[in-house]
Amino acid sequence: MAGRPTGCTCSILSVVNEFNFGMRHDSEGFIPSTGVAEQLTRSAIGYTAPQLFPQNNSLNLVPIANGWGSVQGTPANINWLNRWGETGNDYIQPSFADNLSITHESHSFKFGAYFERLLNSEAPGGNWSGTLSFSTATAFTTALGSTGYSYANALLGNFNSYSEQSGRPFTNNEIHLLQSYAQDEWRFNRRLTLNYGVRVGYHCRSSSVIRKEQSSIRCSTNPGKHRCFICRLARWR
Repeated sequence: MAGRPTGCTCSILSVVNEFNFGMRHDSEGFIPSTGVAEQLTRSAIGYTAPQLFPQNNSLNLVPIANGWGSVQGTPANINWLNRWGETGNDYIQPSFADNLSITHESHSFKFGAYFERLLNSEAPGGNWSGTLSFSTATAFTTALGSTGYSYANALLGNFNSYSEQSGRPFTNNEIHLLQSYAQDEWRFNRRLTLNYGVRVGYHCRSSSVIRKEQSSIRCSTNPGKHRCFICRLARWR
C-alpha cells in the first residue's frame, strides 16, 4: 500500500544581530602663519616690561594695544586671536550601536539602540599676553599723563589701564546621547501590511568635566601710583 504525504505547517525563524563600536578624534589648531608671531615677540620688538603671569604667554608676544577712540578714521589694529598657538580637540569615546532583526511568520521585528559619549575641548584663550589701553577717557586726565590723543599716549608710554588674566580659560564639556527603537512590519494579508513602532531619545545636559576659577588683574592710574584691582571673572564646573 503506497503511502500518502501528510500536510505540515513550517514556521521559519530568522534572527540577525548587528553590533558596531566606534571612536573618533578631531582637532582644531590655531597656529599663526610662519613668521607672523615671530615678528610680534617681545625680543623682536625690544619690549622688556615684565608680565604678571608670563607662564601663560607661551608665544612670548607683546601686549595687545587698544583704546584708540580719539583717533579719527581707521586706527591701528594691534590685536590677534586669543587662541593662537593652541589646539582644541573633540572626541567620541566611545559609541555603541546594536540592531536586532527577527523574522517570524508574517512579522519582521527590529530593535536597536545607540549610545554616544561626546567630549568637546576648546582651545584655551583669554587675555594671556596682556592688554594696554591708551584711551583718553575722562578719568585719564592730563595730571595722570594723558595727552588727550591716544597715539601720543602710546608714543610716550602713558597707558590708561593694563589688564591680564591669571590663566587661560578653556572649555572641556561632556554630553551623553542615547537612542533606541522598536518596530514591526506585519503582513496581515496579501493586500495589507502594517508598519508600526516607537522611538525614544535621551541626552543629558552638557556639563564640564573640570572645575576652575579664573582671575583678571587690571591696573589703572592715579596721581600717586598705579593701582591693581583683582576681579573674579568666572567660576565654572
